[in-house]
Amino acid sequence: MATHRLFLEDFEASYSLIALHSPVEDYKLVYEMNQQLTSKFFRVRKDIDLVQQGVCFSRFEWENNQTDTVWNLVTNRVSVNTESEVDQLTLFNTDSDANTIHYYLIPEQPKVDYFLKIGGDCSQLMMNKLLLKLKEIPHLETAYSIDHTMLKSRSNLIFE
Repeated sequence: MATHRLFLEDFEASYSLIALHSPVEDYKLVYEMNQQLTSKFFRVRKDIDLVQQGVCFSRFEWENNQTDTVWNLVTNRVSVNTESEVDQLTLFNTDSDANTIHYYLIPEQPKVDYFLKIGGDCSQLMMNKLLLKLKEIPHLETAYSIDHTMLKSRSNLIFE
């Protein structure tokens, strides 16, 4: 009897991925994106939960009916403060960064703050216009396209 194997690549949907660098909180960035792009991002109740790391990444979604695409803005970095009993007993706070652990949704891209995933078919012209509009957002330092097929942990971008 023949054995049939299924690979993750066989089921990947087409989407575009944009890396965003911004020092502001996610809700502030979403507000500015909604103003600039005339979008309607909203916070999804169910965060992205990575069981192996034990952390959750926030996610905002917008269904664009005009272009028949689904847009997702996800946080790439989550910082967790870990305080030991020795740190709590000291009088002076010596180094708070030493007790902070950073977790990444896409570990290959640790400098990226947010990812904008656009599900569906996007033309290169649409992507170029979008990148120009994104770069006009005041608290957004830079935005650029990423080839998602080259990412090792692209399975973390499957939300449903």
